[in-house]
Amino acid sequence: MATTLIGAPRGLQLIALVLVGCIPAASPASLTVLHSFDGMLGGGLPVSVVNGEGDWFWGTASAGGAGAFSEGALWRFNQTTNLFSITHDFDVASDGASPSGGLVVLGGNLYGVNATGGAHDAGTLWTYSLETTNFSTLRSLSPSMDGSNPSSLLEYQGDLFGVSTLGGANDAGVIWRYAPAASTFTVLHEFTTAVEGAAPVALPVVRNGVLYGATSQGGSSGGGAIWSYDLNSQAFAVVHNFAAMTDGENPTAGLALAGSRLVGGASNGGANNAGTIWKYDLATDDFEVLHHAASGETPRGTWALLGPEIYGVSDGGADESGFIWSLNFLTGSYSPLHSFVSSTEGAFPTGISWLGNRLGGTALTGGTSDAGTFWIYEGAPLPGDFDASGSVDAADYTTYRDQLGATVTIPGDKSPGSIGLDDYVTWVTGFSLGPASGMVVPEPTSDLLMSLFISLSSVVVTGVWHRRRFSRADSKRLAA
Repeated sequence: MATTLIGAPRGLQLIALVLVGCIPAASPASLTVLHSFDGMLGGGLPVSVVNGEGDWFWGTASAGGAGAFSEGALWRFNQTTNLFSITHDFDVASDGASPSGGLVVLGGNLYGVNATGGAHDAGTLWTYSLETTNFSTLRSLSPSMDGSNPSSLLEYQGDLFGVSTLGGANDAGVIWRYAPAASTFTVLHEFTTAVEGAAPVALPVVRNGVLYGATSQGGSSGGGAIWSYDLNSQAFAVVHNFAAMTDGENPTAGLALAGSRLVGGASNGGANNAGTIWKYDLATDDFEVLHHAASGETPRGTWALLGPEIYGVSDGGADESGFIWSLNFLTGSYSPLHSFVSSTEGAFPTGISWLGNRLGGTALTGGTSDAGTFWIYEGAPLPGDFDASGSVDAADYTTYRDQLGATVTIPGDKSPGSIGLDDYVTWVTGFSLGPASGMVVPEPTSDLLMSLFISLSSVVVTGVWHRRRFSRADSKRLAA
């Protein structure tokens, strides 16, 4: 059910209609399974989910489907009707198989990567039209030229960027770009194991025109490294090498960016040799371990941010099926939030991300058919509750207005950093979901309002609110 903002400019009302999801309500601090996969024609081992157009979520399953070898499928789920359907079955030879690296919605199209298959059995980059339902393979990766086993995908200024875990001149992986407007694929950098690290796995992030990511192997200590690549100057640099005992090693989880702070997870090393959750400040060059994972509780997948809180998933938990946790990157406070029950909720969550104004993700196995689940979690503070009062109201707008333009971390902020237009949209969306829908929505400043209508024009023209969400299964677990 859509919510109209009484007293808001018509553009803001339309944006609210675009942003407000219709996910079934759940009680605080609870997990709701929206779909259990059957492992057969309905797909299985789901690895990603993203907001699409209107009421639809889109995702990929790495197994099952109608392909000759059960190579996986593209699926969608309607938030209003709870309708689930398979929209495309992957063919290993032409489409690739084993989808990984999340999904990007851009210009009315869905983009994704498959880690294997294709013409050279090195993975593919593909697109699916949300309007015409046409599926196209854009690139079958060639191991020596493009790298192989692509593991991530992100959008920046209309182009797509990804990393291949293997291949390239040194068989250590590559960074690449695909420009949809020109249909061009370009290798930006080929890794060298000894100095730069190898096997990039974690989804990179971008800040001020610079890509940041992590290699899971190699580097000066052999445990991986954090790297940067300047899209303007084309300069590559290693900014931190992981030391196994102190930093953790094999960074494969995360990454997330909060202002100048890069946060992520290492899957091994640390005090208990079970991995770490770490923070690296790009402005000060300071590296800090925020949490040493307990034995059996290795951090996995992609993570979400809300103010100073990191939300992530790990192995372990009461049922040994994985659990959701939060960690405050300012105070270091770590809290397990929910342990998955394999038989009903799924097992081995592949990540957690913002689906509208709720957290959600997929579990690789478990559920009613032991083939994985799609779930949402109700328990995080409300996005837009900038004063941490427990509700999104006019006082939160005052907090936003007073902090406008400042680089600060406030509660309820889904994109921590400089306070600006995205935070206003977060507040409008959270306010529209609350009980006080009859209140007048304060208008932003004229400059912000102009930017807001520019953003609205993008929504109207493309039919898509361009805000990417990602979810990725751990590649080692998929390969096992």
